[in-house]
Amino acid sequence: ARLTGYKPRWFTYFIGDAHIYENHIEMVTEQLKRKPFPAPRFVIADRVPDFAVTGKYQPEWLEQVEPADFSLEGYEHHAP
Repeated sequence: ARLTGYKPRWFTYFIGDAHIYENHIEMVTEQLKRKPFPAPRFVIADRVPDFAVTGKYQPEWLEQVEPADFSLEGYEHHAP
């Protein structure tokens, strides 16, 4: 959305072969009892052009973004 000017709407994900084995039950039960933390903030590096600011579509950037251009701020996890 940042590069193209499109507004994001939803994320759809299909899980294949999802299952829980009997020896997972205790761990899954513990996971389901935990209170979720607030969602982290997804951050895109300033070097990646922002269509909302520039008004210019730059498709070449779709092949130039790198994993280091993305981060999560405020990510929390439960103790092991």
